[in-house]
Amino acid sequence: MASTTYRLPRQVIPTAYEINLDATPRRNTFSGVLVLKARVIVAANSFELNAIDLKISDVVAYVGKKKLCGRVKQHKEHESVELIFPQPLAKGKLELSLAFTGKLNNSMHGLYLAKDGPERAIVSQCEATDARRIFPCFDEPDLKATIKWTIITDPDLTVITNGVQKKVSKGRKKPIRATYFFKPTRVISTYLAAVTIGKYVATPVKRIAGILCRALCGEGKLEQTSFAQEVTAWVLPWYQDYFGQKYNYQKLDQVAVPGFDAGAMENVGAIFYRQSLLLMDAGATSWQAQKRIAEVVAHEIAHQWFGNLVTMCWWDDLWLNEAFATWIAFKTIDQFKPHWRIWDEYLQSKETALDADSLVNTHPVYTPVQSPAEATELFDVITYEKGGGVLRMIESYIGEENFREGIRQYQAAFKNANATGKDLWQKLAHASSQPVDELMQGWINQKGFPLVTVNASEVNNCIVLHISQRRFFANASEMQNEHEQLWPIPLIIRYGSGNGSAVHRLVLHKHEQTVTLPSDTKAAWIFANDGATGFYRVKLADDLLDDLLKHGIDSLDPASRMSLIEDQWALVRAGLSDIECFMNIIKEFRNERDYLVVRTIAARLAYFEQRLVRDEDRELLREFVRWLFTEQLEDLTWDTEPDEDEARAVRRAAVIRTLGDVGRDVSVLEEAERRAQVEMQQPANIDPNLAGVIVALGALRGGRERFDKYMHVYQDRKKQRTAPELQARYLGALYYFEDTEAIDMVLSSCLNGSIPQEQLRLVLIPLLTRNATQRTVWEFVKQHWQDIGTRVGLMGVSRLVEATGALPVELATDIAEFFKKHPVDEAKRALAKALEALELRRELIEREALRLSDWLQERSWISINE
Repeated sequence: MASTTYRLPRQVIPTAYEINLDATPRRNTFSGVLVLKARVIVAANSFELNAIDLKISDVVAYVGKKKLCGRVKQHKEHESVELIFPQPLAKGKLELSLAFTGKLNNSMHGLYLAKDGPERAIVSQCEATDARRIFPCFDEPDLKATIKWTIITDPDLTVITNGVQKKVSKGRKKPIRATYFFKPTRVISTYLAAVTIGKYVATPVKRIAGILCRALCGEGKLEQTSFAQEVTAWVLPWYQDYFGQKYNYQKLDQVAVPGFDAGAMENVGAIFYRQSLLLMDAGATSWQAQKRIAEVVAHEIAHQWFGNLVTMCWWDDLWLNEAFATWIAFKTIDQFKPHWRIWDEYLQSKETALDADSLVNTHPVYTPVQSPAEATELFDVITYEKGGGVLRMIESYIGEENFREGIRQYQAAFKNANATGKDLWQKLAHASSQPVDELMQGWINQKGFPLVTVNASEVNNCIVLHISQRRFFANASEMQNEHEQLWPIPLIIRYGSGNGSAVHRLVLHKHEQTVTLPSDTKAAWIFANDGATGFYRVKLADDLLDDLLKHGIDSLDPASRMSLIEDQWALVRAGLSDIECFMNIIKEFRNERDYLVVRTIAARLAYFEQRLVRDEDRELLREFVRWLFTEQLEDLTWDTEPDEDEARAVRRAAVIRTLGDVGRDVSVLEEAERRAQVEMQQPANIDPNLAGVIVALGALRGGRERFDKYMHVYQDRKKQRTAPELQARYLGALYYFEDTEAIDMVLSSCLNGSIPQEQLRLVLIPLLTRNATQRTVWEFVKQHWQDIGTRVGLMGVSRLVEATGALPVELATDIAEFFKKHPVDEAKRALAKALEALELRRELIEREALRLSDWLQERSWISINE
């Protein structure tokens, strides 16, 4: 992709596209005719529009009664073509026609052939700048126009576009073709254009809140759309009420396509999904997967207002789309299913964003974008999760009603048009009479986030907090440097008061601030990020941390307990604490019974086993893991209880995975292998929350024979068109194999088509992170980079490059040299982050691995609670 900073001149502004496209899954080429209606702003004998990998011919412009034939000049470095005419195009209305041909893309962008087993479909993916690969257009988000599709294809196929289908006509000459005519859309940006052609089946059209809705998927899977439809029936009216704007488009199709690079795409009126994010069997889907499907559906439908109705002016405000949709999706699903604790899932994603934002090679939420490649790189956890976290903080600060009123004003002012972040701040500030501008500037326009340090003293029987802030880095040496950055931090401080607890709210505007708690009783403990709603780390003074662990830990909600653990580990990474302190804290959680906190501890211990512990100490770490979790398993047992809480089932899965994979508990592995055999034959007999775990653990000690069985089950379920999660259990287990021959077979499957293109990165990335496989897989990736680098998709390649940061630290030079020879424009920042992560881990190992060894060898924990 071009790294040009080029923007189209504003000589001509589009008003309408009529796209006549001839395409079929039977061939790898497509052709079409474009009729463009536009306004000439500046008279000239040429103008440019975007096109890449297209051959353009038969250019004719109609200006008034004049017909002008044009010629085409390619500007590949600009991803554009210049249409040149024999005389200037006069100011005013313009109509243009041209013919174009192209080839289906093989990287799941532009127009491509999506494949999943026997299923084949042509699918479009235009975001960020790939509509120009399908038809010549003004491929910039502020150049909105209507789009009217006409599709010529085989008569036995289903065609979905942005518009409502008007009619279908079938030709009589052989080979028989069918022409599908669609109504024009309202004005939209080209990145929201959509078309898919394949053998889809559709639910009956249902009117929800006045909107014509249906779901589409491959044959034999229609029943698997019922849950997504239930979510849709909830969120559509909820959004119409929240935004104060009716749904703006003529219909809403939601399509499970057979191969997709992104998780889903909010195309106007035709949302495309990975199958696993729209389809599910209620009896065979884990709680986590249900929550993920609900959140994704809510996210994409939210975009129909925030992104589609009101669109960013340019890609530097991409976060306006994605952060808002991230935040409001969790908000609405929290009301749809309050007992789901959906914000817990967000908190774990937020931790990933905090980790990424603690690197030197991070970027602000608002990031200037000059090229298509830079736009693609912005689809990351900073844009989504950090941006969403900031919005959650601001809503908490100015209040829900004020926040909603500001959003309503923003939507009303800019509907069917474009806006910037500043436009939103002004509306929120007007609605709340609060300095939202100041708050947002601090969080959106600068890199990183603060570390909030809290000390306390007693003055006249009152507790006085001494609070300071500075930028947090995972890099210990960087933490020693002075940084002048300052954030307006909305703090929610919970503290022990009397027989209970109380909350104090404030905004920390300065580098240092003194706060007196409103209580005449000495606070027994203090925690400075109640509910973990703040996007910052907390460092409590040693005495405050001791008090919290002794007297307050049971008074904190699970989100706060999780945040405490993650903050303490972050302090170790930054050289502000040591691993002995962290392990002493972890052992205090032996009796923890909340799934969110248990999963947090389990993830950290898995990191130690894979990244930090010395080989000679590995068995000691496993012994500690067994000590920490065996008692939990005895309490949980392997079997679900009647009417069991989903949270208990998820905790069971986390405990068993950790005991088997990290603790290498032989009895757990044997039982998992036995139950995996049951799952192969009778999947309904295994709790879906546990099924993926036991299938994965069943792979750990397996060889080629077990690999063959797993692939046979996977392929058989694909043929039977079972729900995606039933298939994914076996793909998700492939990276657990540790037998050399089995690993070779897994890698062969990545090349021979056994693993769908959209799933490649979901197999390869975990393989790069595990001790038993990572060196072999890195050599494989290098050897086959030309193929793999293309097939994993534009977004996937960035994730794959970033995953090399999990490789052994001694490979850093090899990684840098390889990508110097094979540069990826869409992964420049990803590579920088990977190399920084390797250097940080090298320093961490040098500083903490021996300390971890000493702590484990002392085995002081073994007598606790025995």
